[in-house]
Amino acid sequence: IQLKTNKYRLEGIVESVPKSSMPMLIEPVNVLLKIQFKDLMPEIANLINIGDEEKDEAGHTIRKVKSIVSNEPGENVIPQDGKLVIVYHPANKDVVLLVEMVCTKDDNKLFLGKDLIKVGNNVSLKTDKYELKGKIISINN
Repeated sequence: IQLKTNKYRLEGIVESVPKSSMPMLIEPVNVLLKIQFKDLMPEIANLINIGDEEKDEAGHTIRKVKSIVSNEPGENVIPQDGKLVIVYHPANKDVVLLVEMVCTKDDNKLFLGKDLIKVGNNVSLKTDKYELKGKIISINN
C-alpha cells in the first residue's frame, strides 16, 4: 500500500485487516425446513403438491416443496372443565411441509433475507396457486 502526502511518501505491506472492516462473505445455501401451516381451508390444503415452487423476480426457484409430511384435521387447544383439551376442526387442516429454501449463510448463521432462521420463527411460501404463512418446526441443513 502507498501513502503519499505533500511532505512524504510511504510504502508498506498490509499484514492484517480488522474483522469489522472486512467485507461480509455471504454465501447462498439450500436448507430444508419443516414448516407447519395451521388452520388452512381444505381448498387451500388440497392445492399443495410436491414440487410446488416460489420464484424470485428473476425467475429463479427460491423455495420448493420437497414433501408433504402431514395433512391432518386442524387441532385447537381449549380450556374445558379446568383442563386443556385438544379439539379437531371439522374442516380446516394443519399441514406440515418439508420445504427446500435458498438462504444465506453468514458467520455460521442462516438467514432468509434479513430474518434469522430458527425454530419457532414465521416463514412464508408463495406460489402461483397459494400464499401460506407458517412456523418453522425444524431445520435440516
